[in-house]
Amino acid sequence: MTKLLKLGESSSVCRNLIISFDEEEAEPATESLSEKDIRLFAEDLERDLMEGEAAVQEENDMNEVAETQGEIQSKSETQKAVE
Repeated sequence: MTKLLKLGESSSVCRNLIISFDEEEAEPATESLSEKDIRLFAEDLERDLMEGEAAVQEENDMNEVAETQGEIQSKSETQKAVE
């Protein structure tokens, strides 16, 4: 079963948090989370997401540079072969 926890409009990235669990295997909560705990958890998730997005963007940039360098090298080798 999937539960949806609405985090509100405070976060531009994490508007909704989906928590999936098997009710039979889930342990009963010993204490409820406060609004502050939920907000801190959402901020942690948002930070992790932004760090992950930054890492993916950095890898994409490096791949693009490598691809461009490969194209330049290929053109250079083609020009040498033509000469």
